[in-house]
Amino acid sequence: MQDRLNPESTVYYGEAYTNDIEVLFLYNGKRFTLSELWPYLYNGNAILPEEYLGVQAPKRETADYGLIDQNTLGYYFLYVTPQYNTDDNLAFVYIRYPDGKEDEIKIEIFRNKEETVTLLDKIWVNNELIYSKSENFYNSDYYPWLEPVLDDNDKQIKNLVQPVNGTSVIALKK
Repeated sequence: MQDRLNPESTVYYGEAYTNDIEVLFLYNGKRFTLSELWPYLYNGNAILPEEYLGVQAPKRETADYGLIDQNTLGYYFLYVTPQYNTDDNLAFVYIRYPDGKEDEIKIEIFRNKEETVTLLDKIWVNNELIYSKSENFYNSDYYPWLEPVLDDNDKQIKNLVQPVNGTSVIALKK
């Protein structure tokens, strides 16, 4: 897999392209960028962390901890979060590219009655199921870093596999 968001890559899309990628969230039936949505979510009382905007490097410099790994297996990435969901336990996130094309990410979310636990059960990209917790399914096109699930004796359990970094990193096919 090649990292097209990485400025060091020979297949890099270019600064103008990566700077113009937008991440949109469906909230109350309308699409918002995170900058537009943030004031609604926090009544204008919280400052949007700058690291949530734009293409991110796999490591970033912090004042307190120096250079930290962002757990993306060395790949450049965009922050996308499913926390802004609709009443039917579905969240929608759209990645809009400078050429006008979009990828739709749909996430099925379950919360306990107290809303203290949130679980992602299924994830679709452009209506293609790529992850199902209940079915222990990962589509390797979107999770290219799968590893075997091992038992206590370090033997693979049936043919079970899991992403190296859990479900937090999804590779979009372009």
